[in-house]
Amino acid sequence: MDAVGLANSGTSNPEIVVRAIVDKLTPKGMYTDAEFNNCMSAFKIDDVPEIYYGPDYIAGGQSLWVLNITPSVPNQVQLLIKHLSRQPEFQLK
Repeated sequence: MDAVGLANSGTSNPEIVVRAIVDKLTPKGMYTDAEFNNCMSAFKIDDVPEIYYGPDYIAGGQSLWVLNITPSVPNQVQLLIKHLSRQPEFQLK
């Protein structure tokens, strides 16, 4: 949660979370939108329907997924980090 900062610790927007983690672990971030979208896909899991995210991420979002209280968050972060570690550029950035 340190990556997103205190102000965003209660966010329902997964893009904020993924961007913060990616930027923390890869100082130059992802080079293309496609690479970032792959990170988003790795983070979002089937157990969390799109509608659970916030309205600032998806129209009609219900904000049922919240970074600091949703039990699936540690697993989602683990999946994202695993995805990042498998990227060939990861070691070079």
